[in-house]
Amino acid sequence: MTRFPLLLVLAIACAHVALAQFVLPRPEPTPDLPRHTWQVESRYVDMQVTHQVATVTVTETLLNTCGRAFEADYLFPLPPDAAVSSLTLTVDGREMSGEIMDADAARRYYEDIVRRRKDPALLEYAGLGCFRLSAFPLEPGKPARISLRYDQILRRESDLTELTFPLATARRSSAEVAEIEVVAEIHGTRDITTVYSPTVDIEVDYPTSQDAVVRYSTRNEFPSADFVVYYREDTSEVGATLLSYFPERGKDGYYLLLVSPHPCATSQAPLAKDVILVLDRSGSMSGEKIAQARDAARFVINNLNPEDRFELISYNDGVETCFNALLPGTNENRARALEDVNRVESGGGTNIHDALGRAMEILSNGNRQASLISDATRPAYVFFMTDGLPTVGVTDEQLIIADTRRANDTGARLFCFGVGYDVNVRLLDNLSNTQGGRSSYVKPEEDIEANVSALYAKIKNPVMSDLAMSLDGFKLRDGQPSQLGDLFKGDQIVQVGRLASNRPSNVSDDRIAANLLVSGIFENRPQDFNYPVSIEVGNRRSSFKFIEKLWAQRRVAFLLDEVRLKGKTGELIDEIVELATRYGIVTPYTSYLADENSRLSSVSELRIETSRRADALFEDVQGKDAQVESQSIQSMRSLIAPKASVAQDGSLRVRGGREMEADETQSVSTMRQIGGEIFYKRGDYWIESSLTHLDLEKDLDQCIHISRFSDAYFNLIAAQSAAENALLSGQRDGEKFSCRSVVEPT
Repeated sequence: MTRFPLLLVLAIACAHVALAQFVLPRPEPTPDLPRHTWQVESRYVDMQVTHQVATVTVTETLLNTCGRAFEADYLFPLPPDAAVSSLTLTVDGREMSGEIMDADAARRYYEDIVRRRKDPALLEYAGLGCFRLSAFPLEPGKPARISLRYDQILRRESDLTELTFPLATARRSSAEVAEIEVVAEIHGTRDITTVYSPTVDIEVDYPTSQDAVVRYSTRNEFPSADFVVYYREDTSEVGATLLSYFPERGKDGYYLLLVSPHPCATSQAPLAKDVILVLDRSGSMSGEKIAQARDAARFVINNLNPEDRFELISYNDGVETCFNALLPGTNENRARALEDVNRVESGGGTNIHDALGRAMEILSNGNRQASLISDATRPAYVFFMTDGLPTVGVTDEQLIIADTRRANDTGARLFCFGVGYDVNVRLLDNLSNTQGGRSSYVKPEEDIEANVSALYAKIKNPVMSDLAMSLDGFKLRDGQPSQLGDLFKGDQIVQVGRLASNRPSNVSDDRIAANLLVSGIFENRPQDFNYPVSIEVGNRRSSFKFIEKLWAQRRVAFLLDEVRLKGKTGELIDEIVELATRYGIVTPYTSYLADENSRLSSVSELRIETSRRADALFEDVQGKDAQVESQSIQSMRSLIAPKASVAQDGSLRVRGGREMEADETQSVSTMRQIGGEIFYKRGDYWIESSLTHLDLEKDLDQCIHISRFSDAYFNLIAAQSAAENALLSGQRDGEKFSCRSVVEPT
């Protein structure tokens, strides 16, 4: 049978029934009785992984918040192949036993609950097994403590092992979860070279080369995503992994490249590097700013490796150097540079053009005069600090950018630090972006030293520089970032992009064997690393869908940067509109997508509005707002997939420019993330982002109408996968959904 897409419009007419977490009250509440609500107070998860088997211990505290005692069923979703060894529910000192249900029994039980209670929330986990606990009475205000332990064989995809835990179930809580903490100790049989999460921000420590400790914690929020971690075991000096996802057969797919240094890279001599500090000592740097800048310079100088070379440049109207050359980081040379730092005083104008030109000249001369090839291939880094606009010498920003790029014939990475608000943000961002670095902005009340030292601590020990990659048999394009750059100790390079097979169209094999080549400067000489990979061109598993969305988020960030730094074009505007609408990417420049009055089906209207806001984006180059917008775009290049936090009702909570400055989120009630898909509210309907080109007022005759909780509704549930049913799980009373689903024809 052939699978085909259908447009579903689901109408609702039923009474509201509360469902918090997976605590189900018995008997059901009635209009004259209060709703039974539960709050998840805390959840602690300990995961011990050995030989691809995870032993998981969950400790959870729940609280009855409805004000009266009631009997309840507690349901906990489990991986399909989990083997539970113990589960206890302790209420007021009494332990209660549980009942395990397999996936089929769980589905029947879920559907029975949905039919009786008219609440689809459990459909999100209908494809999993579950544990069921019955408890009575559950007194108000008295916490219930649940302890669960199970073993699970982890799924391995190619050379990656997947470790998961369903955190997002806690968003059924009646209030934000006070504390969630997950600790996963991974004990490998070989060295662990890659650890990556597409869903949450994790911290990773390596006690030994074959062990990794992964930590995730959050406070006072509704978790919007499950805990998902991929790890790779390998003995290579540099580990590389390639994942792929193809949303439609016969069309381009998406890839995710992960490159990590071997954990034992710390025991090897780090790659020698060249460092130049360029310190602004103009009159506007007086007082606390010049003192902090001196402290930042001292930190870098004191943390040079013995094989590094360095130079110190200070500038105002003119440019002064400490050595007029690159010298080794010996104790004597560092002491001399520190003396110069102590003598730096503020005064005069700001000659950005000549200061950067002198830095690039010294790097170029140093490498040309080097007697060893290792000196010619060592990475170079320029730390450039300024608190003002260019006021002396060449002040035209385009000339400064062009001349700096031309003089940088060694490929040095340029890191710009803008101090205060009176800086040309576009100039500094352009300088760093075109020279393979990044820009950072220090508020007047912030510490310059903290920003510089945090960056230098990361790049202190390069493992491999000038990385590049290729994949035989495939075309790669639109990589984000476009250049892989350098690999540092304890760091990880993440690149996402699009790929297409070069094979003839009449070849139907879903798996293609290929070779991934990663090349660069390793141990002071050019080296290639080869990795056999298997590309599954038919891979449409929902667990890998994050790759497509991660690429879209980074691509939009790149396009916005192009507009901000170079000005708008029709092609840029069109692509921003298309990607932002399809993937629900809300930025300060596409926030109109959340406006219920905007017509998503009218591409021309969206293009006009985007174009108007792009003009303002290009013109705003100075001040607090310009810096915040720059950081907002940079934050879109996050290592995790785009998953703006989700409130209890499913509405998106996003951070725009103003919210980033205040470290706050803004709730967008007209957009929702359900089952990994974005929905827009327009009139009476919630419309899936893939259908925004349709005008429901004109196209309703193209839709199949299914009443909620009808026989057709449950037939649809039985025909769909758990991932597809997750879309239905987000529907609430009084709402109509317009979504695309996939069912088997009869």
